[in-house]
Amino acid sequence: RVPHKWNYIRGAFLTIDRPYYKIVDWVQHHIGSTHVLHHINPRVPHYHAQEATEAIKKAFPDLYLHDPTPVHVALWRVVTNCISVKKVTNPTGSRQWVYDDPTLPSVKKNNRVF
Repeated sequence: RVPHKWNYIRGAFLTIDRPYYKIVDWVQHHIGSTHVLHHINPRVPHYHAQEATEAIKKAFPDLYLHDPTPVHVALWRVVTNCISVKKVTNPTGSRQWVYDDPTLPSVKKNNRVF
């Protein structure tokens, strides 16, 4: 279970692995399908990235995120549903990123903080 307090690892596991088209995967050393690993430990060389990603999937099945949606479909989804964020100071004085549209149901539910 992910703790409620933000930390480096929680942020790393909120990234998503997404395969690109075969030629793009090859040219970019599978960075789309090993993106979570890259955020957990960017020092892992590309030639071990797929092997390390498989280990992450097995070790953290409840935290690992993968989206097989084709890139062009995912891009369109982001472009048509994108919302903006801004950095604010919360009541305790620390800075945090929040959704910029308080009318969104997910923003109301999550107290604007992501």
